[in-house]
Amino acid sequence: VDIRSFDLSAKELTLESYQRRPWHEPGERNFRFTWSEPIPPQIATQMTERVGKPVRNRVPPRSIAALSEMPAHHRTWSGGSNGALRFKDTGIDYVTEDGRDSRTWRWADIQAIANPNPYELRITGYREIAEFDLKQPISRELFEEMWDHLYTADLNLSPSGGSGHHAAQEARR
Repeated sequence: VDIRSFDLSAKELTLESYQRRPWHEPGERNFRFTWSEPIPPQIATQMTERVGKPVRNRVPPRSIAALSEMPAHHRTWSGGSNGALRFKDTGIDYVTEDGRDSRTWRWADIQAIANPNPYELRITGYREIAEFDLKQPISRELFEEMWDHLYTADLNLSPSGGSGHHAAQEARR
């Protein structure tokens, strides 16, 4: 089966394939697997890396050190959840105490980030858009570091021209 994407939670894996469903059922065929024990975060991370396509991983690894962490409220149509955003070299995690609304985004899974004001952060991924109310303001330096990870990672910027967000802006002019 060719995997288009997958959605992984602590006790369930849903593979989305390119395979068509029977004629009377619209869309592509999904395969759902459940297990009795929670999947370890390290295994979840390995699965997302091996697929290489956009995925929704709801099992963030807590053992990886964060560059910064801040309390946040994830806004959803049903009210949302409280947790912490963890900013890492490998991506962004949102961790909740009960784990139900937790998720992790690799930089490759993120299309855009927005910070309309110091108390708000929007992550636009290939699989979802997540909006957060920040319980403390995000610093300009932290947002620019995230910006650099997302937008300048593949740019070949010369050392003399600087690096990061400001150098990328200059390179585009």
